[in-house]
Amino acid sequence: NMALPKGIENEYIAEHATSGYESMLSDEAEARRFCIEKGYQPWFDLAKWLKERQFLTGKARSQCYNMGRTLQADNEPSGILSLACSKVWEDAEVRGWEYSCNNVNAGD
Repeated sequence: NMALPKGIENEYIAEHATSGYESMLSDEAEARRFCIEKGYQPWFDLAKWLKERQFLTGKARSQCYNMGRTLQADNEPSGILSLACSKVWEDAEVRGWEYSCNNVNAGD
């Protein structure tokens, strides 16, 4: 058993989590804000739009659907799901996806 230098416990070993610490990366936090601002319905609509056109992978479409479910349940999405979904949204826009509150442009 190795002895630690005096007082090091106070510097490196905490009984409680540091208050205000956020493990999420800034990119993840930005992606989360992007996804939350869209609301849940656009994510369902995007998943459907992508499936109808056979755009992107089944996994990408499923991630959009899951984002819609998460937001509809008033839960906060994970950073990882948010990063994936914001990338899918960007890729869909390149393929013609446009969303406004009352209208989905089919991109045709």
